[in-house]
Amino acid sequence: MLGSILSPLLNPIGLGDWRVVVALIAGILAKEAVPETLAIISGVEDPIEAFRCLGLTPLKAFSMLVVVLLYVPCLATIVAIYRETGSIKWTLITVMYLLLLAYCSALVVYNVGLVIGLK
Repeated sequence: MLGSILSPLLNPIGLGDWRVVVALIAGILAKEAVPETLAIISGVEDPIEAFRCLGLTPLKAFSMLVVVLLYVPCLATIVAIYRETGSIKWTLITVMYLLLLAYCSALVVYNVGLVIGLK
């Protein structure tokens, strides 16, 4: 349900499928969970085959790669940020900054790709 609610927010970066959103949420626990979650949701064993089943074009896959590389680190890192700063405020600011950075970067990558004719 959360994937369906958040999927319209990811349409501008080519990742509007609820299954991709669920995989990105799972990636907050551990980034290596993203491709495996996609495979499980798609009902295939190979994560690369999951990308094909979901209709992720190379441009959409690259956009997703940018998001995964730049968005919130794993939960253990978020906890470490909290312990180092001792502040929930700075932890949330860091998380929000990283989410915004990932989204804006993927937005640029995806839209530049569309402008130059990539699919």
